[in-house]
Amino acid sequence: MFPAKSTPDPSERLAGTAALSRAEVDRLYAEVAPGLQRFLHSLLGCEADAADCLQDCFAVLVARGGECLPAARKAWLYSVARNQAAALVRRRATGRRATERRGIEQTQAEPPGSVWDVADLAIRAERQQQVRVAIESLRPEQRQVVELRIQEDLTFKEIAQRLNIPLGTALSRMHKALQRLAEGLQDPPEI
Repeated sequence: MFPAKSTPDPSERLAGTAALSRAEVDRLYAEVAPGLQRFLHSLLGCEADAADCLQDCFAVLVARGGECLPAARKAWLYSVARNQAAALVRRRATGRRATERRGIEQTQAEPPGSVWDVADLAIRAERQQQVRVAIESLRPEQRQVVELRIQEDLTFKEIAQRLNIPLGTALSRMHKALQRLAEGLQDPPEI
């Protein structure tokens, strides 16, 4: 009733797991890079960002490209490109939101060195110290995830791999850490 499943040729499976040769990477770059660059530029709207993402795509290809079958590599690279572009957009949006939320943007209204500028710097330094103390007060496993995410800019998947924990555990630790930090860093009520 159903067609018999054919088992893949073992040589195809092995080809899908072997590391790519330099010649194969060079060939794929020559064939795919121009279209991939245009695709990334259409997603990001910036030539420099597109070039950075293109470089990241080929770094992933070198590291993991042998995992997919040769016939699927071009499509796989476009998926990697889309994911790299989305990650860049998320990182930038997260940074913007954090900056806006904390009011760190420097105003141009006051000249550098004014009384308000010096006061602002003092407030920022105090706030940074509060953040450092709050991070140090986290449980070690939570602090480790926060530091890897912020200082090394690792994705949660990379954090999970580095710590040899499930992805859900890494996400849960970050969520709990952020809750504790939010509670500990709330501004005191004004009198």
